[in-house]
Amino acid sequence: MSQQKQNFEDFFHNSFEGYTEKPSGKVLRIIKRKLWVSDFFSFRMKKVNVAYVLILSSILGTALVINKSETSEKNVIANTPSTTINQAKISNDVQKEITVNNLKSAKGTSESSEVSAKALFEATEISGCAPLLIKFLNKSIVPADYETNWDFGTGEKSSSKNPEYTFEKSGKYQVVLTIRKKDKEFTNSQIIEVFEKPIANFEIDIANSEMRNRKILFRNKSIGGNTYQWSFGDRSTSMDKDVQHIYKNYDSYRVSLITTSKEGCTDTSTIINNFINKEYKLIFPVNFRPNTNEVNNGYYESARNEPFVFYPKNDGVESYELAIFAPNGSLIFSSNNIKQGWNGYVKGKVAPSGNYSFTAKGTYPNGKSFDMKGTVKVIVEDYTNY
Repeated sequence: MSQQKQNFEDFFHNSFEGYTEKPSGKVLRIIKRKLWVSDFFSFRMKKVNVAYVLILSSILGTALVINKSETSEKNVIANTPSTTINQAKISNDVQKEITVNNLKSAKGTSESSEVSAKALFEATEISGCAPLLIKFLNKSIVPADYETNWDFGTGEKSSSKNPEYTFEKSGKYQVVLTIRKKDKEFTNSQIIEVFEKPIANFEIDIANSEMRNRKILFRNKSIGGNTYQWSFGDRSTSMDKDVQHIYKNYDSYRVSLITTSKEGCTDTSTIINNFINKEYKLIFPVNFRPNTNEVNNGYYESARNEPFVFYPKNDGVESYELAIFAPNGSLIFSSNNIKQGWNGYVKGKVAPSGNYSFTAKGTYPNGKSFDMKGTVKVIVEDYTNY
């Protein structure tokens, strides 16, 4: 049996000796992959395996961390003052010395800041019409402990940081800002010019107006004006100084005058023109006392009180005639001028005390006529009969 087995093996060996069989591509790839995995985990030092990969990865990771740390340190150093870098490298004693020097340097900087302090300010206006309100803005370059003082050039002062001040009168004023700390003082100033405001004023010249024709003369009595703007209340205007205006209808009108100075300052005056529809009337006194020491001609001003003249309170008249009669009926005085009354004299002598009659005739500006009669009592102690 043994001999038979040996003969079979020899036969098999001799039959297939030198015979080769090539595997397919798929089988070959599977064999190669299994051999690579086997070799990778074999820990053989002559071949690349898992040990090599782990060691190499560790080395690369450490290098990246070191490089990142060095880069960060460089950035910190680049953005850190040289004094800080030096302090990080030297001993504590040297650090103390540097700190002292830094304090001295800071003190020097503070003193330098005080020396370079400046008093600066701005004003909302440097010129304008009285009363002129100005706001002052303090822009001084100073430490917080400096004192602030303002002098407005009018005798008034302020310690406010940003004051407001009203210049009531015209003129030129030097406004001075002073900042002070002990013996250090800085100043700045600005000239403020205040222009005088004009005064607008006018009146209706009744005596020279033609009331019946609605023609009114306005007298300009403004002070300090350079140009004028009239508004007559009926949508009509004028820029003349003295004006005459004809109204189309009888009515009450609001008349205004704007007066402007050469510096551009303005003022306005307004009156209600009641020359048309007002209740015109004359009111005479019931008695009066002539002036026995001085003879006047009886002329008066309506704005004043003339106690020694007999005349009416006039609220508007166009034509007028006044006549005074003695107790016996004789005519002793007459006038057609509304501005002239009776002075109480007859033929150059003061009239005796007693009651005298009078008449007043004429027309009002609205065309209505009047015819008034009355009596007046003359009061006098010393007189001469005529």
